[in-house]
Amino acid sequence: MKHWIFPLVFGFAFTSHAELTNDQRVEKLQKGVEQGNVEWVREAFAGLKDPFKKARGLFGGDSGVFAEYSGEYFLDKTFIARPCKDEIALILLQNGAVMQTYELFKKASEGGCPKSIQYLIDTKDSALTAQGAMDFFKFYGKKVGQVIRDKEQGIVGAEDALDAWDPIQMSFEKFVMEKCPDRTKTSKECLARAAFDETASNVSARAEAAKKNMVKQEAEDKYLNSPEGIAAQICEIDARIAEAKAEVQRQRAVGKVAGAVSLAALHWAGEKIVDLTQARKTLESDFVKKTGKSPKCR
Repeated sequence: MKHWIFPLVFGFAFTSHAELTNDQRVEKLQKGVEQGNVEWVREAFAGLKDPFKKARGLFGGDSGVFAEYSGEYFLDKTFIARPCKDEIALILLQNGAVMQTYELFKKASEGGCPKSIQYLIDTKDSALTAQGAMDFFKFYGKKVGQVIRDKEQGIVGAEDALDAWDPIQMSFEKFVMEKCPDRTKTSKECLARAAFDETASNVSARAEAAKKNMVKQEAEDKYLNSPEGIAAQICEIDARIAEAKAEVQRQRAVGKVAGAVSLAALHWAGEKIVDLTQARKTLESDFVKKTGKSPKCR
């Protein structure tokens, strides 16, 4: 036997979206964007056709309470979020939300929104997309350069910063390769390909130089941790300690003649002797562990 509550429940489920007022839809959309709730954003658009067709239209709100909210406002909220609310931005774009095309490409690409970028590539004018690609390649090249510098400084996981931009780079690369198979052409798309080629070349050269520096640094580190390297460091420290001690003796000799010494010079030399002596003890301990012998300097 059918329960009387079934048609009420299911009837409400089928009509709930249609019963929403424009203000309610805007409020649901606002909360959905702010909280990253994709379903709420979808529900706000359910059953509507061209919701952003008019400048204010639906998102002016029936009562004007939400008059400041527009497609551009909501898109901007999704692009500046970290991480980018890509799925929500895509729904907004598919429902007609717009902003200046240059800003669209710039904010979506720099914000790390690959789905939105692919949608824009598929739907926007080719020349405008090419400009967006050129701007992104310059931006991406700088980011890669920063990651390489971070890796050279030993920052662990520096390359993870590129994860959000890698798929965008690949989408733009595919676009320029398909639109400009002949590099001799001077179309906007071929200018974008030239920008890609230049960025790729610069990144490749920078990466190769970084690789050589890392190999060199690894060799230096290996030497410094070897018995030979440790002995060399100890001998260098002994020489610097001798220089500091000589300065102390010099200041004492000056004091006998002039009746006064430079307290700053004495302090500097004494501090140097203490610090170097401690460093020497650590190195000597490492040397003994590795060789079983005490270090000797000529």
